[in-house]
Amino acid sequence: MPAGRRRRRGLVSTPLGAINLVPLLDIMCNLLIVLMIVAPTLKSGITLDLPTVTDSKIITPRKSYTISIAKPDQPDMPPRIYLEDRRVDLDQLRTELESFKARYAPDLDILIECDRLVSCETMLRVLGVTQAVGLESVGVVTLQQEPVKK
Repeated sequence: MPAGRRRRRGLVSTPLGAINLVPLLDIMCNLLIVLMIVAPTLKSGITLDLPTVTDSKIITPRKSYTISIAKPDQPDMPPRIYLEDRRVDLDQLRTELESFKARYAPDLDILIECDRLVSCETMLRVLGVTQAVGLESVGVVTLQQEPVKK
């Protein structure tokens, strides 16, 4: 009988009590890297139906904050105003914008996203708040209309 096939008598093989953690750590690290790459690109929260325009200038913001104006949940309620996914009223918006201006004065851009079903009055009030604070770089976010193919 070959030497490699002999069994020792009287010895019982015991299973190893250790778990190899290396594959688990590899998967965990890969998932963490994917999450760190994908998370900043996700924007969730407020669903808006932005207006569409034919001619618009695409800007690259420096330090930007987004003010979103969403249609109300119920018809008799006022539109909802959000500053970076946090609901605010006009007084809170003014206070926050003043602190942003003090912190990032020359390099601050404000982007306003307004649902197309919201009345113009609400957007003009928000613009009035940005003007009262003294912010000069304020833009309205729209969707660019794709040209019609003939």
